[in-house]
Amino acid sequence: MYGGSKDQRIHQSTIDSHRIRRLWLPLAMLGAGLMGGAALAHAFPWHIQADQAVVATEATNERRVPSSDMEFEGSTARPTSLVYSPDGSILAAGYGYIPPNLPEDRPLARFWDARTGESLGAIPVTADRPGGTVGTMTPIRWHPDGRHIFAQIGPEVRMFAREDGGVVRSFKQDVNLLPQAMRRTLVAPPVAGTAPLDSTIASVEVDGDRLVAMNNGGDVWVFAIATGRPILAFNAFDHQPTLLSQVGIPPTMTIIPGRNRLIAATPRWMVKRSLADGKMLGMFPGDNHLVRSLAVSSDGLLLATGSMRGTDSVWDIATRLPVATQTITARSQHAFQIAISPDGHWMISGDGRSPRPIMVNGFDGRTIPIGEHAAVIAVTFSPDGRHILTGGQDMKIHRWPVGELIGSTREQAPPNDAELERLIEVMSGQAQPDAYRAMRRLLAAEERSLAHLRPIARGAELDRARLDQWIAQLDDSRFAVRQEAEKSLLAQGYVIVEHLRHRQRGELSVEAKAALEAIIEELDRPENFSDSTRAMLRARWLLRLLENEDSTSEDR
Repeated sequence: MYGGSKDQRIHQSTIDSHRIRRLWLPLAMLGAGLMGGAALAHAFPWHIQADQAVVATEATNERRVPSSDMEFEGSTARPTSLVYSPDGSILAAGYGYIPPNLPEDRPLARFWDARTGESLGAIPVTADRPGGTVGTMTPIRWHPDGRHIFAQIGPEVRMFAREDGGVVRSFKQDVNLLPQAMRRTLVAPPVAGTAPLDSTIASVEVDGDRLVAMNNGGDVWVFAIATGRPILAFNAFDHQPTLLSQVGIPPTMTIIPGRNRLIAATPRWMVKRSLADGKMLGMFPGDNHLVRSLAVSSDGLLLATGSMRGTDSVWDIATRLPVATQTITARSQHAFQIAISPDGHWMISGDGRSPRPIMVNGFDGRTIPIGEHAAVIAVTFSPDGRHILTGGQDMKIHRWPVGELIGSTREQAPPNDAELERLIEVMSGQAQPDAYRAMRRLLAAEERSLAHLRPIARGAELDRARLDQWIAQLDDSRFAVRQEAEKSLLAQGYVIVEHLRHRQRGELSVEAKAALEAIIEELDRPENFSDSTRAMLRARWLLRLLENEDSTSEDR
């Protein structure tokens, strides 16, 4: 801490407050929870106000409620996840935690012909694979070859052959297989007064030839599927107590396939990280998301989140900004699983209690109640988007025809040059649904979009020498010099964040690094992004999707 006048000390305490924010957030959140949502919004001015993003919806749609056109028979337990094989020909149900009082043939996973509903067998629970641990809702995942599945078994993941249920390979959290430097990022000492972090696997995803698993303590393990050996490990929340769950609900995560991106969430926080090296790429705005489930749209543009308080939200992955938040009036609590339709416009989630599942349009709030299937836990859309599948507490799995209700996306002609210019302009704006539709059209234009996107993705040219001069001045003994340097850096906007992060990892004093952390945190708030920053980030993300680009650049 520097000396100086009272005003100087007050300014320095402002910088210090950024460093300790994560230490007092839990207490502030608890107080806000007791005082109500208005108190929370007042306590955190960067929190997105509810009346700006939340649209309450009611099931007032006058169109007919669909009836189930198929029941997949043979399910003998409560399915906690439903997932189609890579080619869409087989439906698989995962069963997470299996209570011991269920029939002896209780399954770990069961399979059906997706078209006819014919049973294709099951992988049973046995003494050496007792199913999930209590409270586990870990979904099963398919191997890209469609002949194997992955399932969580306590602290490890196992790869099973679908046809005979044999264990092909085990994926274990073995720190001895990691480089020494990587080991230090895991298994941090427990926070004072708390129990040791749980190593039970909470989430599993497959990304090409890699398996990604996250445990209850937030440790992310990336394995080579071919060998079962870990190739990367890091903690998604940097072991910070305010980022880890404080309410006994395990964290969850999802990935953007083929794009080296992971999104992880606790009930309170959501973060985006690189799957190439584990680097933090930013936090989603807000501080009490209560997220229970995540899903990424098939085009890689949107993230859907289901919360513990009856709300489903849609986020722009490129900017981490909310597109829309819908309050599902029929839902009582947790969204155990959430799914996005192939066209990216509809969501459905299951909470295990509501009288019927509700399908909601993520942009305009239209809702469609789906049949009579009480207490739905598992949900998914068929690959063609014309059916929804639900699995409930009654152990039944139903298919519901919804294609006529939600309509189909009509094929549009590729945009011409004039429309491309207009789409670029719309993409830069604050109207999130319009920006998303513009991004989809730009994706559809494929190579013709590249020339329009590349200049925007480059952003403003950086005067790195000037930036480094201001960074050096953060260590100056004179208060006025430090204050002016901070103001100058903040005035540059988000475009300098990657450079600041690079310098923060270099040779700087503790005080200068702390000041940089506060500046980065301020610049990296999505709600503060300018039109040019939003345009730059969206252009970069579109280029990544269009070019199958695998860069580890921090702001991409």
